[in-house]
Amino acid sequence: MWDARALRRLIRLPWRSRARIERDIDDEFQFHLDMRIAELVARGLAPDDAGREAARRFGSVDDAREYCRSMDERSTTEQHRRDLVAELGSDIRFAVRQMQRSPIFTALAVITLSLGIGATTAIFSVVDRLLLNPIPFADGDRIVNLLRSNLEGNLYVVPTPKLVEAWRKGVRSLDQVATYGYDDAIVAGRDEDEEIPAGKLSADVLPMLQVKPLIGRGILPEDTNIGAPRVVVLGYGFWQRRYAGSRSVLGESITIDSASRTIVGVMPRDFTVPFMDGGARQIWLPLEQNVEAEGGQAIAKMRPGVSREQVNRELTDVMRALGAESPEFEEWKGLALRPQDYLGPMTRDNLLILLGAVGMVLLIACANVANLLLARAATREREFAIRAALGAGRWRIIRQLLTESAILAIVGGALGVFVAHRGLELIIAMRPDRLSELDEVRLSPTVLLVSLGLTLVTGLLFGLAPALFAAARDIGHALRNTTRSAAGHLTARRFRGALVVAEVSLSVLLLVGAGLLIRTMVKMQRADIGFESSGLVAADVRLPEARFPKREQRRVAFEQIMQRVRATPGVGEVTWSMGMPPRTGMTFGKLEIEGRALKPDEQESALWSQFAAPEYFRVMRLPLVAGRSFSADTGRNAVIVSETMARRFWPGTSAVGRRLRLMEKAEWSTVVGVARDVTVPSTGGKGDRRRNLQIYFPFSGDFESATLIIRTGSAVADLPRRLAREVATVDPAIRVRDVTTADQTLAKELAGPRFNMSLLLVFAGLALMLATIGLYGVIAYSVSQRTRELGIRLALGAGRPAVLRLVISQGARLTLSGVVVGLAAASGLTRLIQGMLYGVGPLDPMTFALVGVVLGLVALLASYFPARRATRVDPVIALRAE
Repeated sequence: MWDARALRRLIRLPWRSRARIERDIDDEFQFHLDMRIAELVARGLAPDDAGREAARRFGSVDDAREYCRSMDERSTTEQHRRDLVAELGSDIRFAVRQMQRSPIFTALAVITLSLGIGATTAIFSVVDRLLLNPIPFADGDRIVNLLRSNLEGNLYVVPTPKLVEAWRKGVRSLDQVATYGYDDAIVAGRDEDEEIPAGKLSADVLPMLQVKPLIGRGILPEDTNIGAPRVVVLGYGFWQRRYAGSRSVLGESITIDSASRTIVGVMPRDFTVPFMDGGARQIWLPLEQNVEAEGGQAIAKMRPGVSREQVNRELTDVMRALGAESPEFEEWKGLALRPQDYLGPMTRDNLLILLGAVGMVLLIACANVANLLLARAATREREFAIRAALGAGRWRIIRQLLTESAILAIVGGALGVFVAHRGLELIIAMRPDRLSELDEVRLSPTVLLVSLGLTLVTGLLFGLAPALFAAARDIGHALRNTTRSAAGHLTARRFRGALVVAEVSLSVLLLVGAGLLIRTMVKMQRADIGFESSGLVAADVRLPEARFPKREQRRVAFEQIMQRVRATPGVGEVTWSMGMPPRTGMTFGKLEIEGRALKPDEQESALWSQFAAPEYFRVMRLPLVAGRSFSADTGRNAVIVSETMARRFWPGTSAVGRRLRLMEKAEWSTVVGVARDVTVPSTGGKGDRRRNLQIYFPFSGDFESATLIIRTGSAVADLPRRLAREVATVDPAIRVRDVTTADQTLAKELAGPRFNMSLLLVFAGLALMLATIGLYGVIAYSVSQRTRELGIRLALGAGRPAVLRLVISQGARLTLSGVVVGLAAASGLTRLIQGMLYGVGPLDPMTFALVGVVLGLVALLASYFPARRATRVDPVIALRAE
């Protein structure tokens, strides 16, 4: 006699819940108890006595029941896991076979995904390095750069050693304070001397960064004392290049700047100091503790939980206390800056815009692959119907298709990492000078983890819609529909069309942005800068201080150098200055205008300045609009100002003959001339207002280094070597560096906008290519599904031009919809890139019209080839397929 419990023991269905396992165990124990009771009753005991005796013999079964339950649960869970792994393996093998059957489809999908994922990963690496994690050291979020700033907060100056020491003692919110500097050094070589970048460190830098030398030791406090034994720590690259990575280098001597130094250590690979321009250095020297020095960069680590606002208040309070004793610290404040602060809001916005642009490329890639999968799923409609008829549930079909999309995403993501690596190399090669931090960008573990998450989300994003459409089909309809006459499920067709419209719309957005930046670059390159840059060459000349300690000696040396260079064949005119425009210096002090009290908004604490020799304005072809230039007998108190400065401080009258000064109680300087503004175009629709406030001082021998400006009639062969040779005839110790043309200097000023334009243009090109592929795929699939319809049209007398127009019109409608939506969105979103534009409005009609024309031509091209194939359909063959 069988009861329900006996039947449950015989019939074991999979996927048992915890309650079911407990019920089965209770049934099993009750079965054995009932069997023992039946045995005792058969021996002659009464049923009640038999029940009590059976229970006594069994004893407590709670522990046994719990043990059996846990073992049963464990075996059930393990069985579930084995089943899932087996099914997943089966899905993966089936998916791989499907991809092998369609190699063109697989290659197209993988390449599309790799481009989208790779581009996104590369730009995210840049954003992570510059905005999210700019200091890749322990507690990097607490490391700041200490500077003093004017009260307006638009001018930063490095602190003096005296101020750094005061901050170290008086600012309690700082945990550690360290200093560093950098310069070039002359290292003696076997054949000839070598000029290499060198860094100078205080003893606090490495402990603050928690960095240990690769071998040997770092800079110790006793190394920074004046008169201490000279030591040097080698950079990793220099160690490998000069000493082939030998560990026996410790203790050897090397001559640097004519002084012998002992090698005491080697820095780790790619080591650099936060906020240091130029990246890794070749050698590292001790920074001497000299309170009379001009100062260097100061970095500090904030205490945990301290805000930068609190640090800034304490820095400023210490400066105010010093200002009571030293006037140089009056009207200044202290600032603790993070690397992001140096980028400025415009650069930060540009990076986020580029990240958004590459995100659009990824969305287009996802839409493209989703379109491919939808088309492929439509061709497999009968397969899915048969599987459903044989018992496969909807989730089973969805899981199979999601497995296929996940494999495509993983392969595309793996290839995308390679694309990201190569893309980063390209971005670094294109980067402007002011983004030297990009040299340190790598595919960090964080970035790779984000790329993995991006890959998985992407696989789900483009695979979900085709899977849902495939699982929702009617089995009977699918099995009856054995011909190629149907154009596919109506909802799926509309969804595919919507994907194409979205692709075109996003492409329009990127193309409009790229077009506006191209127009910006054209405007900037054609802008009037105020002087004639063609034919100008500049070279930095440095006199060794030990050999030219006096001003008169330096003046004579500069004069001799100019005479020697002027006699060089091919060199026309020569002059001296302190930098090639627009890169000049600044003069600090509180500006005073004689006879006029400046309003608060007119007061200036710093002006762009230039020290110009008498020939400067003639050589530069920089016209004077009033007054005269400097002459050989011009006094030290004569100055020349720019047009903007003259209009601002002497409106409605001539500035010539007026007097000004930058330091209280200093001698007044007389304006002898007014020069045309030197204006370098900048993005944002307006230039730097302060850059046009320019003041020129007479050039003298006050400085150890100066810029030699040469105007050549034609290209001079091997000019840097010839300049070095002529300068060496004056003194072999004089160094000539950074020989560059004015056009190259101006190109560096435009490097930032060119960098933005190039990246956005690449993304727009990718988007256009992917959108073209998506449009072509939709039209080509529609033609393949409408073979019977097109054959009937041709059989009934429709001409081939009519069929051609019919197919092309389908692509035209999709493209037109996408262009309209994209242009409408661009009219609002292009305002976000207004800060990247110059001389062009965000609604520039020429750019919008040109983008519409380009998309129209692309749509015509993408639709023409499927349309031409449609006109070649043989009506007999098309009808015979029925």
